[in-house]
Amino acid sequence: IHQNVVSFACWVPTSEHEVVQASEDLRLRVWDTRDMSKPAQVFEAAHNNIMTCCDVAADGRTLVSSSNGFDGAGCEVKVWDRRRQAMVAEL
Repeated sequence: IHQNVVSFACWVPTSEHEVVQASEDLRLRVWDTRDMSKPAQVFEAAHNNIMTCCDVAADGRTLVSSSNGFDGAGCEVKVWDRRRQAMVAEL
């Protein structure tokens, strides 16, 4: 796992070797535990505020991440497509 503060992590349900990490550097990373030298995927600047949660859809293809903002502003939920490595929705 990256040396930045990890705010949340969860396993990818379709893989016994992949874990998703949300961290204080505002990046969302997917790690393959067989090679921890570098992330398998990185979603840069995933949020404007520190992420408080992340999860993976049952099929392993879609990620969701959230942040609670600061002082009532900046609360957001984002949905990510792992195949396109892009955000597909923001709530």
